[in-house]
Amino acid sequence: MTVEPRPPRRGDVAAIVSALDAFARSAEVEPETQGEVEGWFDVPSLDLARDARVAVGAGRIAGYGGVDNDGGEGTQFRADLRVDPKRRAPQRACWDGSGAQVHVV
Repeated sequence: MTVEPRPPRRGDVAAIVSALDAFARSAEVEPETQGEVEGWFDVPSLDLARDARVAVGAGRIAGYGGVDNDGGEGTQFRADLRVDPKRRAPQRACWDGSGAQVHVV
């Protein structure tokens, strides 16, 4: 299956929640709610168009990855990559497509 990364859109919220549910079950963690994912679009330190990607394959979202400038000061960052751990293509698409870069100062 070919998987392509692209920035998430508000209209993707239900599909992102579904993809994250698959991750949550495999990782045995609490799933994200639709309200929580919708809130990501309003976090001032997170520019989803620049800092996040969804992996789209076979017409559906298969994962989410992003980097957040935690606190907005440019000193701490969170990396978030959630896909089915058995599926490598969405992992790579989310991470490679996120534009995440590390610079040591």
